[in-house]
Amino acid sequence: MYKFLEHTADVGIEVEAEDIERLFEEAARAISDFMVYIDRVECKERKEISVEGESLEDLLVNFLTELLALLDSEMFIWRDVKVRIEKDRGFKLHGEVFGERYSEEKHGYKGYIKAITYHGIRIEKNSRYRLRFLIDI
Repeated sequence: MYKFLEHTADVGIEVEAEDIERLFEEAARAISDFMVYIDRVECKERKEISVEGESLEDLLVNFLTELLALLDSEMFIWRDVKVRIEKDRGFKLHGEVFGERYSEEKHGYKGYIKAITYHGIRIEKNSRYRLRFLIDI
């Protein structure tokens, strides 16, 4: 579950999930949903992705930045994401991204993300995991 938050210069996103992997998956869906009409994206292709980070916050920024690079370099837009996170001298993420080649005619255009920022990023755990982060638009 995710929602978009108002912010003065950027856009905030808040995500909640039952575990850390689902949290990252929902964050990936949120940024796709910010850019296109995600319900129009079909899972026709699968891409593999691997990133590392010193902390969970670092891993998240690297992961979402890699997804944006996939869109920029291969015009690949995603709807579903499955990830596995390992802790070993930092964190490693291995994932699969499901979607198709972007078409403005089919998927629409809702917004452009310049970057995922470290500013204000927060991952918390109570009964569920909660994440807040900002996207630079």
